[in-house]
Amino acid sequence: MSAADGTPPNPADLLASPHLAGWLAQQTCEEELERLVYALAEVLDSFDRLFAEVPETGSSVRLIARQLEAALRGAGLERTGRVGELAEPRTHEVVEARSDGDVVVAVLRHGCVFKERVLRPAQVIVGSNLDEVTG
Repeated sequence: MSAADGTPPNPADLLASPHLAGWLAQQTCEEELERLVYALAEVLDSFDRLFAEVPETGSSVRLIARQLEAALRGAGLERTGRVGELAEPRTHEVVEARSDGDVVVAVLRHGCVFKERVLRPAQVIVGSNLDEVTG
């Protein structure tokens, strides 16, 4: 029996389909890559905290952080959350509002967008103008 004669296909045949097997393998690979990118983005967050806490961190360490960020960007990661940009609900989580307005005046944690999918929003403080910017 086949779908050509009007009967539905056998679910077991569908699950055994090479097309489905290939699709499932690709999905698994993409999910693993996404997990790896997210984990490495957490390493970038650690560099950010280091640079904030120890401003005199050596240039070699800063170079390593820039190389890691460039490699992740090349793989499709976009870090969101920059002072001066407008906060957007899709990519920003506002944790404090200093006044009316939606201008990002401080970034507490960068967000991550990987291949157009938001892995986590940036945590930001917003205000009405950049006069409210904090370090």
